Amino acid sequence: MTKNNYPFHVLLDTENKVITSFGVDGIPTKFIIDKKGKIRFKSVGFSGSADKLVEELSQMIEMLR
Repeated sequence: MTKNNYPFHVLLDTENKVITSFGVDGIPTKFIIDKKGKIRFKSVGFSGSADKLVEELSQMIEMLR
């Protein structure tokens, strides 16, 4: 992570607590969580296109505004 200078933190769920709590059933799983901590959208998988991923997440966020 340091070598690639990523601008975000990466956390490892070594005890599978997040997987269990959030019902992760595939990798990658993306969540949009509102200000109250409620999961509003969940998406599993990756289509192979970064542009489509950005569009999908942007639409989910926009729907919450």
